[in-house]
Order: sequence, then C-alpha cells, then structure tokens
Amino acid sequence: MPARMRMTAAVAASAAVAASAAVALALSLFRLHDDDVGFHVANGRLVREAWRTGGEIPTANPFSYAVPGHPWTQHQWLPAAATAWLVDDAPDLLGIRGAPAAPGGPGRTDGPERPDARVLVALKAALFALLFGLLAAGALAEGCPPVLAFVMCSLGAAAASPRFYERPYLLSSLGLAATVLALRAWGRAAPGSRRRSAWLAVAIAVPVANAHLHAGVWDSLLAWVAVAGGASATWAVARVRGKDEASPAPLLAGLGATIVLVVGSLAAFAPSGVEVLLLPLRMTDSAYWAKHLKEFRPLWDAIVPLWPAVAFVVVTAALLAWRRRDVDLGGHFLAWGFLALAVRHQRMILPLVVAGLPVIGRAAARIPARRTVAAGAVAIGVAVAGAAWVVQAERFRMGLGDAWDGGIDASAHPFALLDRVDRDGLPGEVFASDGFAGTFLWRLYPPRRVLVHTDLEAYPVEVFEDPYRVIRYAREGFEDRLRSLGVRTFLLKHTTPGERAAAAGRPNLRDVLWERSGTGQFPDAVLVDFDDAGALWVLRDALPAGVATLDRFPVNPDTGRPRANALPDAVRDALVAHAKAHPGSERSLRILRALFPARE
Repeated sequence: MPARMRMTAAVAASAAVAASAAVALALSLFRLHDDDVGFHVANGRLVREAWRTGGEIPTANPFSYAVPGHPWTQHQWLPAAATAWLVDDAPDLLGIRGAPAAPGGPGRTDGPERPDARVLVALKAALFALLFGLLAAGALAEGCPPVLAFVMCSLGAAAASPRFYERPYLLSSLGLAATVLALRAWGRAAPGSRRRSAWLAVAIAVPVANAHLHAGVWDSLLAWVAVAGGASATWAVARVRGKDEASPAPLLAGLGATIVLVVGSLAAFAPSGVEVLLLPLRMTDSAYWAKHLKEFRPLWDAIVPLWPAVAFVVVTAALLAWRRRDVDLGGHFLAWGFLALAVRHQRMILPLVVAGLPVIGRAAARIPARRTVAAGAVAIGVAVAGAAWVVQAERFRMGLGDAWDGGIDASAHPFALLDRVDRDGLPGEVFASDGFAGTFLWRLYPPRRVLVHTDLEAYPVEVFEDPYRVIRYAREGFEDRLRSLGVRTFLLKHTTPGERAAAAGRPNLRDVLWERSGTGQFPDAVLVDFDDAGALWVLRDALPAGVATLDRFPVNPDTGRPRANALPDAVRDALVAHAKAHPGSERSLRILRALFPARE
C-alpha cells in the first residue's frame, strides 16, 4: 500500500475512534440523576472509615431500620470508596466546590456544605468515552472500515445510553471490553508468539481484578466461556471432517485458570467471599425483580422508549446472519449469547454492545466502503448520534452543571428537603421513597436510616413488598406498619403518570396524606415543603414547635389539583409565593401554568 494511502487509512481510523469516543462522551455528560450514587457514597464512607480505623468492611446492612443487620453481599466496596472520595474530597482538592447551600436560593451561605458531583460526572463521561474508543479500535482491528465502525459505535452508544450512569457496573463494562478485545487479539496473533501469550495473560488477569470491583465480572466469565466454547466446537467439527484445526487447549486452560483465580481471590480477599458470584444468579432469576424493576424485564416490554437498543439488536442479528461465514464460531457464540441475554433483560444491552461491537467489526470487514457509501454511512452515524442526544436531553439535564447545582439534577435528588429534615429536627423514622433512599443516606446517614434502599441484596425481598409497598400504596394495614416502625416523617416522590395509571384510581400514600391532613384521622400529617423531586410531610402531633410549614396549602403538590373550596386568587398567590421562595424549582410554576393557562 502506498504511503499516502496508508496515511489516509490511519487518519480515517483515528477519526473513527475519536468520533466514537466523542459520541459516548456527549451522551454520558449529564447532571447526576441516578439515586444509586447516594448509596455508594454512604457505603464508601463506611469502607474508608474501616480503612482509617483498621476495622472490618461491613457485611451486614446498617442502613435499614426495618431489617438492621441483615446479611449484605459487599461486591462494590472498592468503587464505593472511590465514589465517596470523588464527591467528598475531590471537589475541595480541586477548589471547585460552591458556597454552602441554603433554602433561600443563590447567594445565601447559611446552609450545610453543598454536595458536588461534577468530578464524578466528568470521570464517568471520560470512562465511557474511553470504553467506546476502545470498542471502535477493536472493530478496526478486525478489519472493519472506519466509517462502518463509527456508525455501529454510534448506534451502540445510542442503544446503551440509558445505562450511562455513575455506577460501578461501568467498571465491569470496561473489564468486559478488555477481556473480549484481548481474546479476539489472541485469536488473530500468530500461534506460539509472545504477543499471543501476552493477550491471553491480559484476558485472564482482567476478570480476576474485576471480580473485586463488581459482581458484573460474570459478563467477562461468560465471554470467556463463549470464546473457549466456540474454539472447542470448531476444533471438534474439524476433527470429524478430518481437517487440521488449532487445539483449543490454551483457551480451555485459560478459562480454567480464570475461574480458579477469580474464585480463589474472592475467597481469600473479598469481604463477602465467593458469595459475589452467586448474587447475579439470584437477582436475574428472581420473578419478583423481573416484575418490579424495568431493567430485569424483556426488551420487548419497552420497544418504543428503547428504540436504539431494538435497532442495535436487529442490525447486529441481520449483519451476523448475512456475513455469518466471515465470523468465527467463537465470535458467533459471543455475539448471539449476549444478544439473547439483552432481549431477556434490558440491563444487558450495554454488555451486548461491548461484546458485540468487535464481532460486528469482523462481520463488516469485507463490506466495501466506497465514497458514496462512506458519506452516507457517516451521515447515518451523525443522525443516530444526534437523535440519541435529543432523547438524552429529554431524559436528563445535559451538561456538567456549575458550582450552584454541583452537577446534581435537583429533580431527582431532594437535597433541599433533606436539609429541612436535618435543620428542623423532624422526628421519628423517615419513610422515604426508594428512589430517594440513596440521596437520603448520602445526606443524613448517620444517624438516620431508611426502610429500604437501592442495594436490593442487602435486605429480604419480602421487606420490599411488606412493609415498604404496603405503606407506599396505602394498602390495608399500612397504618399499623407506620406505628410499629415509628415513622413520623415522610419524604415522597411525586407520583408518575405511569404509576397513577397502574393504580387504576386506587389512592396511594401521597393521596392519603393529602386527604387526611387536618382531619385528625391517622396519619394526619402536615405538608412541610415540596420541590421538583417530591414532598415532605410530618405527622401533625409530632411536628416540632416553630417549624415553618405549608399546612392547608391550597393545591395538592402531587396531583396539581386545588382543594375543593380553594379560591382561584388564593391558589394563584400561594403558587407564586412558593415559586419565589424556591428559585430554580419548577413545580409550582408548572402547576400554575396548568391551572391558569395564558390567554391569547
């Protein structure tokens, strides 16, 4: 190949890698929205305290007042410690933390230290950019034309973007990518070469390290099984046909070594031992979580909102079927296996993208990329990335944020309401919506705890159903549960339209608190405050003296409906006053616009 052509090919390849990384960066750079982060911060603080004092990493649930001390599989302790450092120490180290927060709005400095997640968000986005840059490079190494590598990486990033959260699972995705790329590179390297041995060593070492970061190491083990199984099947078929084929012995030995080292190192060094490997099996086979958590449901349950994932699955299947003879059996096992898992569980879309893109690169290796085709492919890639960005912008607040918001989406994290709990000394145990539990622990643990939180393996599934869901949906006997648990304060998310439709007219806890407020019927509660995320209530007979409240507020902050006898002027004045007292909060203004639409 002439030098000019080689230079052109190198520039095209570098552009494909850079563009793929840029798409992933853009889709993952949004303000902190995921509630899991708060739980990891609280857990990470416990881990770091154990390191400082020489104590043991906790393996019993300290966060729940319903089942304190329940066995807890610690499989995210190292990433949790890093997360806690990134939000507790890194902003101060970099000198970027804003002034203390206060309910009075910008410029006030009489509140608690403002949480700042911008370093965490930026690092997350950088790691996703690295991940997709590596995947693009892996597809190119398989012979994929650069334009097709960019298109498929853009579609893959769009498909996986609903999973672009600040979770330890990101580390498992990076581990899966490293494992798959190393195994694919091993297959391309010359037999007996040092490079081949090095790639095999990488493929063994990565899952061993990953096992101590997250239970998602199972993804890397499944990749190993797929590649070793494909090599073994290829060798067996060749033997039957009387043909020569490379022995799968090195891969089988590598798979055995990986399993032994993963299990052995977990048994020797991990706080919860080999229980880490059993956890995903129990979670994915749970009919209860499949029913109540979207990420465990089949892909066809959410075809419309997850259209990029559906498109990626369809394109991958079609390409593998069309170019099936160009892909080795190990690649087929790898891609089809993760595709089947992704169709069964929505949460497996990201692993499918990670494991599938290098194989797709092989399938597309001999597809001609003429200029007109290349131009069209680039246009498609840009269009897919742009459409995905629009969808992300509707779902999240894009961008890194600033010193005032600390890179945190206030519509998902009610820090202002939590400040009220702390500052006003609101009494008793707090019944917090599970979607607020992580943020609650981030801000208030210790000394306060929650009933349930987002680390589902830390308490029995029965607790999530009863008492949590019994109370949340005001089912028969919920009053007894509140009394027995000592609940006096309620921090509740606003009801979503989907939740309201599923209730089919049955009242939930928010409705009951609103309807019984001022009646004297338990639980007669006072509305303390509300914002874009949710509302804060306290039982009337437990309200501390001198606490400012919104008692008899004329509009239900959850439904946006006024009280039966509320006068329009009183409703309008109350909403305007609340909006002025909560700069940056849109809830009152939305209700105001809905009740009093502007006239032409």
